[in-house]
Amino acid sequence: PASAELALHVADVVRGRSVVELGAGAGLAGLACAVNGAVRVVLTDLPENLPLLQRNAARNGLDVSVAAFDWMAPNTLGERFDVVLAADCVFWPELFEPLLDAIEAVARPDG
Repeated sequence: PASAELALHVADVVRGRSVVELGAGAGLAGLACAVNGAVRVVLTDLPENLPLLQRNAARNGLDVSVAAFDWMAPNTLGERFDVVLAADCVFWPELFEPLLDAIEAVARPDG
């Protein structure tokens, strides 16, 4: 999957930076960021997927935040990040534009 490939290449990009993963699923890419020195990592997904993210972070002893995030209301996260990750997170064309809006809502303008 794309998240596994992304996880292999994040180290130099995320060290010392804040990171959010959109549609995190199991959280692989975001957890890799935590391992590779991101100062803050937030894994986001639909509410029903949060328990898996919390378990995966705990199993790996990583200090990350987990939050529900609805791309249809992208200002609800209330925070902006240096790095925005998204891998294998959208399958339906009608969600492409909401994903782009969500990225714009959480990416730091200078990030």
